[in-house]
Amino acid sequence: MNLLSYHLTTFILFTSLFLALPAEGRVTSREEARISPSANTYTIAICHNLGCRAQSTVTLAQKQLFNISRLFQPTAKTPRIERRQIRDAVALFERIAGKQTSIHRDRGLNPNSITASPRPRSQVRTASLFLIPPRNYGNIEGQMDCVDESWNTTRFLEFLEQLGLLTWHHVLGAAFRTPGLFEPHWAAQVEETVSGERFAVDSWILDNGKPPYVQRLKAWRGDLPLPVEGFE
Repeated sequence: MNLLSYHLTTFILFTSLFLALPAEGRVTSREEARISPSANTYTIAICHNLGCRAQSTVTLAQKQLFNISRLFQPTAKTPRIERRQIRDAVALFERIAGKQTSIHRDRGLNPNSITASPRPRSQVRTASLFLIPPRNYGNIEGQMDCVDESWNTTRFLEFLEQLGLLTWHHVLGAAFRTPGLFEPHWAAQVEETVSGERFAVDSWILDNGKPPYVQRLKAWRGDLPLPVEGFE
């Protein structure tokens, strides 16, 4: 199979996967949240192994819930402060999940997607292109692409919203961009309740347990430089 045929095949598979889901918003509907409370604990289903080819369950007990909740204390006085709290909470959730599942092995971007050596971000194709990993991808157990990451981060943000921890933001369905024909990319997103401005919460770029980048949606869709402080 030549390179063009490979790209076309993976692009068609990617498109089919998401056409089977609703457009932006339906991908992450509350009915599909899969967040289940039981005896003062919560379980959240997460995706991994590229394109949600595997799922695992993360259990949040009282200790984990307390540690997550205290990141939002005191209550943020501005939306920007709350976006910093969101970053810290997502990072903590990933670390908790990494202790219970194989996602502790996840590395930012798509390491070893085409070559064995890391490449600059501008040269790394978006995760979704590799729903069928190249032969030299290696062991993908625990690795997450942007499909996995956007699903997991949205699930967790919905959980925060259900707990009443978000004062300034409302969780939306996953955001989508396609800077290149074969470079579709997904990220979680939140919307300021007062201004209506939207922000991408992109947890795919860094290793598991690192705070995601929170960037204005317009800038994120334009693939502009990431915020220096990690959030806007």
